[in-house]
Amino acid sequence: TSALHDGVLVLRHFDRLAWWNEAAGKLLSLNPKTDSGQAITNFVRDPKFVAYLENSNFSKPLTLKRSGHEGQWIQFEVTNYGKEERLMVIRDVSKLLQLEQMRKDFVSNVSHELRTPLTVVSGYVENLEMFSDALPEAVTQSLQHISAQVGRMNEMVEDLSLLSRLDESDSLISTAEVDLRQLVESLVAQMELLKRPEHEIIVELCDEVKVLGSQRELYSAFSNIAFNALKYSPTGGEIVVRLRDRGDKVSFSVKDSGIGIDPKHIPRLTERFYRADSARTSVISGTGLGLAITKHVLIRHGGELRIQSWPGKGSKFKCTFPKYDD
Repeated sequence: TSALHDGVLVLRHFDRLAWWNEAAGKLLSLNPKTDSGQAITNFVRDPKFVAYLENSNFSKPLTLKRSGHEGQWIQFEVTNYGKEERLMVIRDVSKLLQLEQMRKDFVSNVSHELRTPLTVVSGYVENLEMFSDALPEAVTQSLQHISAQVGRMNEMVEDLSLLSRLDESDSLISTAEVDLRQLVESLVAQMELLKRPEHEIIVELCDEVKVLGSQRELYSAFSNIAFNALKYSPTGGEIVVRLRDRGDKVSFSVKDSGIGIDPKHIPRLTERFYRADSARTSVISGTGLGLAITKHVLIRHGGELRIQSWPGKGSKFKCTFPKYDD
C-alpha cells in the first residue's frame, strides 16, 4: 500500500482511525504518533462528509473541496467490512475535475463557434440552389451533398449544445407535470411520417400517466430511441412502442427487429460518439450523441435506461421513471 497513489484507511467503530498508508497521511495531514484512534471527522469537518458517514449509504463516492487548499478536490469511497469496520479509499481528483471542466468548456465553445460558419455556408448554398436550372448537373449534385453535410453538422451542433446544458447539472432546475401518453402519441405521429413502407409501428399505451420533469428533454430522450429504431431497421419489420403504468413507476420502451447489437458494445452505447460497429453502421447517419443525451436526461429525471439486444434480431430500449400522482 505504500506504493499506492490513493490513500487507504481502516476505520474501527465506524469512524475511528486504526491504520492508514502514507498517501492518506499526506492527503489528510495525519500524524501516526498522535492521531491513531481519533475520529476521522476531526480531520474532515465538512458537514457533507459527516452526513455521508452517518447515513452509511456508500453506493456512490463523495467528492469534496479540500478546506484550506485552493482548487484541490478529494474523493472518498467507503466499504463496510467486518464488525463496525470500514475501509476508506481517498484520492486527489483535482486534475480529473479540471480536465472534465476543460472538456465541457471546449464542447460549449465549439458548438457556439461553429454556428456562424455553418450559417454562412448554408446561406450561400441556398442562394446558389435558386439558380440550379442554370447550373451543370454535377454542380447541382455537389450543392445537394454540401447542404446534406451542413444539415448533419447543424444537427451535431444542436446535440452538443444540449449535452453542454445537461452537463451543467444532474438535477432539473424546474419541473412541471408531463403527460407521457400525450408526449408518446406526438412522438408516434412523427415516427409515422419518417418510417418506410416496410416498417410496421405497433403502439401499446396505458391511460394518462404523468411524471415530473421537462417535456422538451423527455421528448428528446424518447425520440432518440424511437428514431434509432427506424434507422437501425433498414429492411423494415415491426417496431413496438410501449408506455406502461407500473404502480409507482412508469416505463417507456421501443423494441425493433433491426440489425441488433453485439452484447459487448452495450455498456458503452451511452458514451459520446460511440458507434457499436462501424462496418455495419457507417452508412447510417447520426451524430453519435443521441443515447448520451438520453442517459443525461434520464439521470436528471431520476430514471434509468435498460438496453437489451440480439444480433441480427433487434434491440429493446426501456426507460423507467418515478410516477407522479396528483
